[in-house]
Amino acid sequence: MNTVFEQLLYTTIRIECKNNEGNITSIGTGFLLSRPVGENNYKLYLVSNKHVLMGTPNIAISFTYKENGKPKHGRKQEFNIQGVDQVVKGHPNPDVDIAVMDCTEIFIAMEDKLYYKYVDYSMLAEFNEPELSVAENVYFVGYPDGRYDC
Repeated sequence: MNTVFEQLLYTTIRIECKNNEGNITSIGTGFLLSRPVGENNYKLYLVSNKHVLMGTPNIAISFTYKENGKPKHGRKQEFNIQGVDQVVKGHPNPDVDIAVMDCTEIFIAMEDKLYYKYVDYSMLAEFNEPELSVAENVYFVGYPDGRYDC
């Protein structure tokens, strides 16, 4: 069984933002979020920052390849997605730097080839939690300084 930290690694997505010529203009981090839509249906969203996803026409996202139900480290599956600026939805509050993109179709089409995990919508804070205590741990999962796996 993987630890929570190992599981988090597979929710994290490296995002390469590209211009119309295919040149990388920036690199960001996103994560996968599963949200129920109806009784037994779910959608998978790529969640990132507005400053990463909004205003870029194209992105490339990479996943660890899946073989026999397990991650095949060192082998990745990359997707180039065009027209991102037409489908990304930003938070309505201009001061909240969050944006999402529905990626459900990618996962349906590539279910047997992609190894990934996601954060379940029920895990998100409702902001009615008790106050955090002093010395709570904070963990950063992502791609700082252009570093990445695969």
